[in-house]
Amino acid sequence: MSVEMVVKAMSTEVGDASAHLLLIWLADYYNDETGYAWPSIDTLANKMHVSRRTVQNKLRYLEQRNYITIETRPDDTSKYVVLGGANPAWGAKSAPKLLTDNNNIYSNNIGRKICTPRQMLEKFEVDTDLRSYAADRDINDADALAQRMRDYYLSMNRIPDRNWRLTFMTWCRNEQSRAKTVKANGSLPPLTALTEKQQGLMRIIIKKAKQQFGAEYYDYHKLYDAMHAAALNRENIKKVAEGMGVNVDG
Repeated sequence: MSVEMVVKAMSTEVGDASAHLLLIWLADYYNDETGYAWPSIDTLANKMHVSRRTVQNKLRYLEQRNYITIETRPDDTSKYVVLGGANPAWGAKSAPKLLTDNNNIYSNNIGRKICTPRQMLEKFEVDTDLRSYAADRDINDADALAQRMRDYYLSMNRIPDRNWRLTFMTWCRNEQSRAKTVKANGSLPPLTALTEKQQGLMRIIIKKAKQQFGAEYYDYHKLYDAMHAAALNRENIKKVAEGMGVNVDG
């Protein structure tokens, strides 16, 4: 627990009551030594007395407004970086606008014109600050990594509404972690793009999941992300889907 973070979270207006409560709980779970909070979605849902979907929606709300960044771990759980002092919105008495003209490492920097998620992603560019951020994590080709990120999200049927600068920073950290794992284990590097066979298998599994769960009560984006990550890392896509409750062979 970080008392300082909890106090800051309580005094910060984020513009949404549920998102504010979620921010306070994340601050409560924040570890000053590691720089992360990592409660599960179920834990947060129980603490807030809301559904998992509500927690997921409010996490995206906080991420889009630069209160947190979300880092997905290899076991498909997430760690949350509560930005705190790195975000000038902390301690503010009014919620910030989603799109601003601020030109800093935490802003989308696309002006005040309202854009769709696809337009925001297509407008995203790696600037000097982000190149420096990538270089600090031993990433020599930031543009190639940014293109991989674009290709990944543009391949989705529905592109999520995200802060792409923060998303790119998360990709940089994940790429650094993968590089360390490859170096330690001597394993093959991740693929840069899915094969046609992998894409076909994923489409079949998504179809089976929709037949099994219907259209309303399952997080298909999470399933897609998990299978996509597994495919790039040369892992068994079927096992990932089965681990998320999909009857692949049924």
